[in-house]
Amino acid sequence: MDGEQRINNKGTGSETVQWKFEGLAPGWYEVSTTWSPAGSYTTGASYFVFDGQSHIDTKVFNQRVMPDDIYAHMNKWERIGYYYIQNGSIRVQLSDNIASQWDMVVADAVRVAKQPLVSVSGSRTATWLHPYDLSFSSIRSDVSEWTINWGDGVIETLQASANHTDHVFPPITALRDISVQATFADGTAASVTLPVSVANYIPGADIVFMVDESGSMETEHAWLNTAIYELEDALNALGIIDNRYALIGFGGSQTQNDSWSVPVGNGNGYWGSPSEMDIAFGLLDITGSEGGQEDGYDAISHALTQYMYRQGVPVNFILVSDEDRDSFNDNLSKSFITSQLSDKNITLNTVVNAYFGVDTGVTGEIVGVDADRTGFVADGFGSYYTVEDSFYTGHGANEGWEYTYSDYIDLAWGLGGAAWNINYISSVGLIAESFTKAFVDIKAKEVEAGLLFGLTESTRLNTIQEWSHTVASGTTYLAVDFTNLNFDSLGNAGVIGSRDINDAFELVVLDTATGKPPVDGTGQKILRTITSGSDAVFNITQGQASLNVAGVVVQDTNGNPITSDTTTGRIYIDVSGLVGKELKLVARLVNNDADDATSVTVSFNSTGNGVGTTAMPTGTGENLLAASPVIDLATRRQPIAYSRLRDVTTAFDIRYKHTSLDTQLDELLATLSLTKRNPIQVRGDLLLTVRRIRTQDQNPVQDSSVDLNLYDGLLLQSVGGVEAGTPYIKLNNLLDRDADGFYVNNDAIEHLRLVFDNIIPEDRFDYEVVLLGETNDAPAFTSDPYAIAGAGSGNLGQAYLVEHISAGGAVTPVLEIVKNANNNQFRYKLAATDPTAMR
Repeated sequence: MDGEQRINNKGTGSETVQWKFEGLAPGWYEVSTTWSPAGSYTTGASYFVFDGQSHIDTKVFNQRVMPDDIYAHMNKWERIGYYYIQNGSIRVQLSDNIASQWDMVVADAVRVAKQPLVSVSGSRTATWLHPYDLSFSSIRSDVSEWTINWGDGVIETLQASANHTDHVFPPITALRDISVQATFADGTAASVTLPVSVANYIPGADIVFMVDESGSMETEHAWLNTAIYELEDALNALGIIDNRYALIGFGGSQTQNDSWSVPVGNGNGYWGSPSEMDIAFGLLDITGSEGGQEDGYDAISHALTQYMYRQGVPVNFILVSDEDRDSFNDNLSKSFITSQLSDKNITLNTVVNAYFGVDTGVTGEIVGVDADRTGFVADGFGSYYTVEDSFYTGHGANEGWEYTYSDYIDLAWGLGGAAWNINYISSVGLIAESFTKAFVDIKAKEVEAGLLFGLTESTRLNTIQEWSHTVASGTTYLAVDFTNLNFDSLGNAGVIGSRDINDAFELVVLDTATGKPPVDGTGQKILRTITSGSDAVFNITQGQASLNVAGVVVQDTNGNPITSDTTTGRIYIDVSGLVGKELKLVARLVNNDADDATSVTVSFNSTGNGVGTTAMPTGTGENLLAASPVIDLATRRQPIAYSRLRDVTTAFDIRYKHTSLDTQLDELLATLSLTKRNPIQVRGDLLLTVRRIRTQDQNPVQDSSVDLNLYDGLLLQSVGGVEAGTPYIKLNNLLDRDADGFYVNNDAIEHLRLVFDNIIPEDRFDYEVVLLGETNDAPAFTSDPYAIAGAGSGNLGQAYLVEHISAGGAVTPVLEIVKNANNNQFRYKLAATDPTAMR
């Protein structure tokens, strides 16, 4: 190291170079080596590894290629291996015994680093209710089992071959210590702990800088060291904290103008923090010829093909160059690059040699212009203001800049990004401060606008994502995109109750000026909702037709109306009459069943195609939730014959339909269909009761604060296993009856509503639905049982025939005669059997 290396021609092996590391505590160590590659070096350099005096391994390396396993100490290293050292020292030996007499072997440096048995990789921050990814490994090959303790009461056991998993943390702000333990074949174990801060964070972004390395870029390179910290601060101020940065250099002499991945931080060397980027900027080459080839499209292609990006986070590219494109790959056309970036929804900003102007008088310098042609003007105080209808006015005098507009500016604007005048980077004083402030502010807002939010159910009643937006003049619609809508499959299983309710995905539009369900200051609705008991303007419930109000159009990716099976689509909201209104858009999942697997990804691009200025797409009209059937007032007031009621739930097929929330009124709406199904005869009063409303996820389970709303009365006495005081909804006369007054099989009540009040968004709740009805009339007469008849009298006494003709057939009288033990007396009773089997 330190610039010293030794080179030798092929020999017999008598000449060696040795590296020895002594005083090592027993444990596992990673051993690696480095060299500067050359075409004259050997392809078979043999490295021998010793534990004390014991030879434990030999590895052979090709010294014509660059090491690429590890980046450390400002250098790249090739891993020789992991070794358990117990004799206090490691010795590595390289000999000159190589295959070809024309080759040479080079000895540069060896690195030794103590290693834990178990390594873990994951972000130090996690977001409520979003999947958190964790990777882990061991340097030992005999792992028999992995145990992950997530620190929130969940412990996961995985098989030996596993190397990653994920977890959804509950919505509680906390520092979780994730423990990862490997159990080995010999029964021993090793573990490592990763502290993770869990909160309601917004996901971060993946941001790639692509920087020209020609000799004229020295000042611009220095600006990057400041800009990276200010950009991170601006993102953090918006709550966007889990950001990753990468760096690509292009047009440098050391790489023969090729694009290359500048190592950032430790690990794989691709992604890092602002402080790690600060160091990485120092690795950029500034010795490239000003007449060299700087192909920014090659850098973009390199970023597209050589980097892996996180799902669900915005990806932003920032290209910095003081010249236009010098193409050396004709396959990378502008249309190709545009399609590649557009398909992956990547925003591009270009910091290039270009000037901007505006027709109206502007006293300051326009440092940049975004895709909407909004210019950012230095205000003379280190900040900026905006001006509309800005445009590109030209480039500097250098001939090499003449295609800057078509190569870079038009490309950035077409992808929703901004273009910036690189000349102000090298300025001093307030104008340079204005440039940096405008640049980082607009970049942060672009990232915020492009955020994709993954909503996944947990034990919450609702899971939401919100966006605030003020409707500007000329805006015709707002659009919210959803992808990967996947409902879980539990519904309608077992006892009819809360755990059978269908999940729903909804969109709500609120007026933030009042905080109420969409009403403005005069009390007029901004947008109507799909029904009373809901504040949603759009609803798709598992297995049901979607609902939307007038002024809301929902289409799939082909522009067709969505169906109950649609997983990806766009929700358009007509806001042409709401200019100046401060709106809050809320996307949410509604979940009161027993599982938590429903998920969807949503996004609202407030600086891009989420804000429309063209005609609103044409839909199929509104589709509101049908009104609930009601009985007449006179029937509702009739007294209930409690003595005749029984539990008749099994005589009906009860199915949940639509589900919705009104979080402003703290209400949950669930609609039902109720169909008469089997031969059990039911007539008279028919009551739907909701009993035992209790917490679902709390331990121990307890009575819930939730109440049934919009019921007809409370039971005055216990009946059919349902407690007195339980609310009921009267269903008399809502089903057809036959001539004898019995409800007809296969007739149904649709759109029956259950409205629950006093809900808590964080808590699911349980309840049971029980139907009470009259099954048959009571017998007119029953004889005294077991009357005694004297021996030999031939007289059975008084007998009565009790017969009741019903729609189900005649009631059959039964005379039961039992001879007693002395054979001279008989006991008898007369009873009736009911063919409906209800008595």
